[in-house]
Amino acid sequence: MRKLLCLAVVTIVLHACGRQAPSAAAVTKPQSDFLKVGTLAPQFTAATIDGRQVSLSDYRGKTLLLLFATTWCGPCKAESADVIRSYRALHSANVAFLRIDSEEDADTVRAFATEYGEPYPVALDPKGSIVSSGYDMPPAFPIAYVIDPHGVVRGSELRPFQYADYIHAAETGTTYTAPPSPIERAILSRLEPRRFTFTGDQAAIVSQIRAAQADIADIEQSAPPDMDFHPVFARERAITRKMIAALQPVARSIPARTLLLNIELDEAADVPLEASPAAQKHAEQLQEKYARALLALDPSDAQAAWRLVFALGTLKHSSEALHVAEAYAKKYPGVTTYQAVAWYYEFMKNVAGQTVWEDKLLQLQEHQAAASPTDANLESTADEARYLGSLEAQLGHTQRAMQLYQYSLATIARIKHPSKYVALDVQDAETGELALRLAGKTHGTAIFIEPWTGATLPGSTPKTIKYRLVVVAQPRESVQLHAERYADGWLPSFCSDNLCSPIRRTVLLPSSGALTLEFQMIPTAPSAPPVSRVTVVATEGGSTASASLTSRYHRGST
Repeated sequence: MRKLLCLAVVTIVLHACGRQAPSAAAVTKPQSDFLKVGTLAPQFTAATIDGRQVSLSDYRGKTLLLLFATTWCGPCKAESADVIRSYRALHSANVAFLRIDSEEDADTVRAFATEYGEPYPVALDPKGSIVSSGYDMPPAFPIAYVIDPHGVVRGSELRPFQYADYIHAAETGTTYTAPPSPIERAILSRLEPRRFTFTGDQAAIVSQIRAAQADIADIEQSAPPDMDFHPVFARERAITRKMIAALQPVARSIPARTLLLNIELDEAADVPLEASPAAQKHAEQLQEKYARALLALDPSDAQAAWRLVFALGTLKHSSEALHVAEAYAKKYPGVTTYQAVAWYYEFMKNVAGQTVWEDKLLQLQEHQAAASPTDANLESTADEARYLGSLEAQLGHTQRAMQLYQYSLATIARIKHPSKYVALDVQDAETGELALRLAGKTHGTAIFIEPWTGATLPGSTPKTIKYRLVVVAQPRESVQLHAERYADGWLPSFCSDNLCSPIRRTVLLPSSGALTLEFQMIPTAPSAPPVSRVTVVATEGGSTASASLTSRYHRGST
């Protein structure tokens, strides 16, 4: 089951330690519940993944890009390449990057940093104390801040494309204000609340609301991913209030009342992150009220039951939340009700209890995939197996975790037309395997390949297709690498330490037991086919591992 709270990005990565957690980070709590632009950033001290201590005060006199991101967060991984490129373009003697990872074990964080080649320091926030000190309240990942040389926050909730402008302004002690682009102005114009009218009888208003919901969804799909969505959400909230005001007096039928309650429930759940604790609690109470009302209309509404469990959990009505979740899972067994119980145990930080229900969910999804092996069912099964593997790893069930990671990857290999999320599952499963091997929990050689995100190394040409190759084996042992089964007209090359070796390379692993190289596939002849498969083989002693990939280039590229 994918994590539920994975919302914004922060530029410093501090990874949480679990099994080998350092001492808890020391934090000075700010006055507000959410860190705002123009306020002083609260002090913190934490351990990095290489064992050093780092404090906010260490960066006084420099501009700091502080990123809060986790290894399980899909948007965090999706942005990682852009964060790394931004670091290489912007870091200097006066500009630093730091990433903080919250409530994750050190092995997983270290594996992620190794696999992705993160060049900036990564720190650990094992108990989430830095996050809860005001930097990210409530927790939402990824989220990035720019902090000026005097410790003042100059940018909040930033995307990588925004880093440069905010960093340059922060170096001068000012805050950057971005003007809306033409496409952003057009989108905001389409979302002008005055464009949306809801009048007439019940049937007319219901029809107008459904048309408006479809229109808003279409507008959101057309928005560029790097757009500032805060004004978008503000206008959508205004439109939602108009929907509620129009529908409340006329909603008589069960479908109309159901529509109204769902809109009211969505509005209650859409409380701004910077809202006061009292406003947050009131919103949670409204969510409970509307979810109960939906269940009164339709007791089999599994989605409403899950949202009731969520509301009860956040209101700390733990025993009732568990009772509702398990009762619905028993009476209406299915993906949604099983997820509700699993979420409850996750919310209560009960990994053992969560694992039991995630395992039930995997069995259900496996059954669905066996009956109907569609890409969607296979993807759900692979995602659940990968996530369950991460839970088993937390419990120390190494072999079971490794089996689940490998099962996830094998299931993904059966998907004919993978969605954009499948690549994230592959990365998660491979990172999980890498974390287990780096921790010494399993033996043997392993290799992982994914698109390269670092600076260009020698030997690259405009058509060179570059990959990050991570080799895991026994520390301080030599590993022989070679490429095979590639098409004529293509040249594979292994690059590290400013040297590139065609076809084969022998490398010495460091004490960490993992080494990252750039692996290149280069079309060397005009007759080279546009697509080539290649298999990379790693051999260390009696242990061998291999990985295959497909390289493509477009003819006529320069």
